[in-house]
Amino acid sequence: MQKTEDYSLTGINTNEAIVNGVLNGIVFELEKYMEEYGKQYYDFKTVITGGDAIFFVKKLKNTIFANLNLVLTGLNRILEENEA
Repeated sequence: MQKTEDYSLTGINTNEAIVNGVLNGIVFELEKYMEEYGKQYYDFKTVITGGDAIFFVKKLKNTIFANLNLVLTGLNRILEENEA
């Protein structure tokens, strides 16, 4: 399996073509959603989280906020609040 950093628009075999098609589809879909929401909401912000956030940050054109550990940060805050 190829690494997400190595992806391109197409692939040199069936597996790469499928993976690249899925990744491109997600990137193109996110870009369109961000464009449409940006038209409706003046101060629209995009937040991307999770293990592949860095990949998407590099591919998306719009300004976004990425936090790889947003869920873990939130869970830790809840834990800290409950200890107090």
